[in-house]
Amino acid sequence: MTINPYLGTLFGYGSDSSAMTGTDRIGLYNKTLKNEDKDTARLSKDPSIKRDLDRLQKAIDTAESPEALLKDPTARKVLLQAYGLAGQEDNVALATRALTSDLKAEGNLASQLTNGAWKTAAQDLDFAKSGLAKLKDPKTFAEIKANYIEYKRVSEVADQSTEVSDALHIRGMEDKTPGVYNVLGDKILRRVALTLAGLPEEIAYQSIESQARQVEKRIDLTEFSTAEGREKLINRYLIISGNTGFSYMA
Repeated sequence: MTINPYLGTLFGYGSDSSAMTGTDRIGLYNKTLKNEDKDTARLSKDPSIKRDLDRLQKAIDTAESPEALLKDPTARKVLLQAYGLAGQEDNVALATRALTSDLKAEGNLASQLTNGAWKTAAQDLDFAKSGLAKLKDPKTFAEIKANYIEYKRVSEVADQSTEVSDALHIRGMEDKTPGVYNVLGDKILRRVALTLAGLPEEIAYQSIESQARQVEKRIDLTEFSTAEGREKLINRYLIISGNTGFSYMA
């Protein structure tokens, strides 16, 4: 399981930081990076987080099947938030069907869903083939714990500035160029790309092909493929966010 520290599409909504200047946002971004280890250590000791993780462990120990495990609200919440699927906690049927998908089976649900985090979670947990065995592996549990704590940390940032939490997501991307349709289908990447391109969210009413052409015409997606390129995009994004007449909230 690859830890995704910024958890993909979680932060579609957050603080309205339009009152912040670009300098304020960059300052918060740099402060967040500087304090990452300290904040992670603090949250790892947070009583509510510890209770959630203890509840997940207890559910793993007592459940007879993945389906039974996912009926536990706290266990389901921790798993979904750790895999970048916050907002789906109450969708028990979808979570159960998607996470127990056999990815080799034609037409499996996890592979069909737009949000690739479902497929990643189904692959990592391997419920379809190994039941709860993978989840009972201490290494897997440790990675889920780290992701859950990171979700909480970035949530705190999002409460102060959605744009800065977006920037953290961009910073944690893989060193490869995202496809334009992947960008448009990802809540955070879409918001960042439209902001950088100076395009309003209303282009959603146009065909997806038209949206793709406009994005590719205005920004170089290869800049997402290197750490240096991402930092340049992040700085531009933090400076210009909130300074246009458009709303970029998904």
